[in-house]
Amino acid sequence: MHRPSYSINDDSQAAEKLIQDFPLGLLISNVDGKIDSNYLPFLVHTKNEELILTTHLARSNPQWKNLGSSVLVSFQGPNRYISPVMYVGKNNVPTWNYAAVQIEGAPELVTEGPEIKKILQQSVEFFESRNKSNWHYDLPASMQDKLESAIVGLRIRAKSKAKFKLSQNRNDEDYEAVISYLKTSSVASDQELLEWMNCLPK
Repeated sequence: MHRPSYSINDDSQAAEKLIQDFPLGLLISNVDGKIDSNYLPFLVHTKNEELILTTHLARSNPQWKNLGSSVLVSFQGPNRYISPVMYVGKNNVPTWNYAAVQIEGAPELVTEGPEIKKILQQSVEFFESRNKSNWHYDLPASMQDKLESAIVGLRIRAKSKAKFKLSQNRNDEDYEAVISYLKTSSVASDQELLEWMNCLPK
């Protein structure tokens, strides 16, 4: 991922927050020139400045059998087209603002039953909480066994590469003009983008 100096942010907490807010990541593997990819929901936590991603794949998904020594996971946060009309200055061109995180690391397969159960329980707890629903992983034991035998867990440990392209390369006047424009928007993703502009240093 190309990261001009103004867009680089290697704060693991910022990357962790973006992944928690936008947990659907694209798992990309490349083995012997064959590229494979799948969208998967990821859990994330930070340990000693290292991000630890956890997810699971269906055993029927062939990607897990051939991940290679390194994989890439890409997360896309809020984004939008930035029109020159948003700026104060007249001689400007359109661009695209966005927040994104890429994780590259060695994949570790999880195949033991208790660990797979733990991954599923943690996933349910996290996503049910986000969804403000109250479903629990308390299915009959025979059904749990069947589900757990049909999946493979995946864990990835890596340093993050976050990119926040949020008009930081604009002069202060144009930067504030973009913020003012987004404040008036009723689009939810615009408000999410504004949140990142407000919490990250310019």
